[in-house]
Amino acid sequence: MALANILIDTAVLAAADVTSIIRPDAGGDNESVRRIAKFLDGVAIGSFPADLRCSIGGAKAVGLVTFTDNPTADDTLGIANVTITVKDGDAAGEDEFDLVDDAGSAALDAAANAVLLAALINAHSTLSTQFVATSALGVVTVTCRYPGTLGNGIELVDDLTNGTITAFTGGTNGTETELEVA
Repeated sequence: MALANILIDTAVLAAADVTSIIRPDAGGDNESVRRIAKFLDGVAIGSFPADLRCSIGGAKAVGLVTFTDNPTADDTLGIANVTITVKDGDAAGEDEFDLVDDAGSAALDAAANAVLLAALINAHSTLSTQFVATSALGVVTVTCRYPGTLGNGIELVDDLTNGTITAFTGGTNGTETELEVA
C-alpha cells in the first residue's frame, strides 16, 4: 500500500479557519471527505490561497518499549508528552496500567506487561489518535499513524525498571512534489 500525504500551506488562513471550513468532525468520514474536497476545489479556483505539496511513499516512524521483566509500581513512560504510570493494583484512568502479578517467569511477565501497555496506547484518547501499538515477546512496537520525518522527533522517555526504549526512527517524507495551483 502506497502512502500519500497532501500538505496544504494556507499562508493567509489560520488553522481555526481551515478547521471551521473543513469541519473534520461533521457527520462522519464521508461528510469530512466531501468538505475537504470542497475546500481543495476552493483552493483550485483561487477562493482560498494556498500552496499544495504531495508526498508519496513516505514511511512511518517507529519506537520500541522493551520489557525484560515486571516494571516496578510507579515507574513511568512518556510518549509524546503523555506520562503513563505503572501501578500495583490501583490503576485509575487512561494514563495508568496495573503491572502483571508474577506470570511464572521474567519472559512471561515481560510479555504480559507489553500486552497491557499496547492495549493502553490503542485505547488512550490522545495516544490512539497518533499511534498504533502492537506487542510481541515483551516488545511494544509503537508506530506513528502518519508517515514523515516529523515522527522521528516524537519524545519517548522511560523511567522503567526492567524496561528500555528505542527512540522513534525510520519516518521518511517520501517523494515530495509541488502541486501547481493556478
